Amino acid sequence: MLMNQFSADTIKRWQTFLIQQGLLEANGADGHFGPNTTAATKAYQIKKGLNPATADIEATLRAAREDGFEMPATSATAFLDVVFDISHHQKGVMDFEKAKTEAGMLGVFHKATEGIVGGPVPADAYYSSRKTQAKAAGLLWGAYHFGRQGNAAAQADYFIDIIGLSGDVLPVLDLEQRTDPHNPRVPLPSMLLEDAATFINRFKEKTGKYPGLYGGSLLKQYMISGNAGQTEVLRHCWLWLAEYGSHAVLPHGWDKWTFWQYSDGNTPTPNIPAPVPGIGPVDREYFNGNPDELSAFWTAQSV
Repeated sequence: MLMNQFSADTIKRWQTFLIQQGLLEANGADGHFGPNTTAATKAYQIKKGLNPATADIEATLRAAREDGFEMPATSATAFLDVVFDISHHQKGVMDFEKAKTEAGMLGVFHKATEGIVGGPVPADAYYSSRKTQAKAAGLLWGAYHFGRQGNAAAQADYFIDIIGLSGDVLPVLDLEQRTDPHNPRVPLPSMLLEDAATFINRFKEKTGKYPGLYGGSLLKQYMISGNAGQTEVLRHCWLWLAEYGSHAVLPHGWDKWTFWQYSDGNTPTPNIPAPVPGIGPVDREYFNGNPDELSAFWTAQSV
């Protein structure tokens, strides 16, 4: 159970819980998930009939909640909830002005590219026009590339060609499991760890900056079991975490997330948001900071 991926405050709360369970010494709540906390966690799992070798975080937390454990609050009041992301999947006209004035939205990410130029997926047809509209409404603009397997340097070149280098686009590599568009339960070949490292290095070489890295379960898998040299490349990127639910679980290699996609706007979760005026129910992101920090970060990391 990788509780060591949580924040220090959350780990302290977990350690206090273990102390209350009589499984950890009273001075053990230091926010560091060390050997004693690991042993106490395994002891708790065994106590609850779970196998420490196979029990995941959710199973352990479900058991702990029955015993009174509560995760720290991660609501819209805890983080800045002013960013959303869209693509060609959201059809029709987007009213970015309404999104800003009625919902206080400050930034938007839009899919730009997938794979390589001339590949099976063309550049997003809405990207250019929506960029113009969003920036006219005063929104910060970000773009992401959906990674595919192979030709990673060419993918980075394609992404750069589409988004340009005008200094006003926050770039992101989308690293996630591909699925059959007709059956989301059927996985398709996804961008490999080595491809992601090549893409990131190429992007840095051509722009002078590292892109952000969007990911969830696939990224976590790569960071646990992947080649150390390649995972080190990924760690240079700021993190846009995909984690629906009430708490954020970080991949190995990061001690914080910059953006957290906490909802798709449709799937029932403890913190599902209302539709964005003028946009509709869409993917939503928390930012780990205040409005001034959001603006400063966006400006500094844009290409």
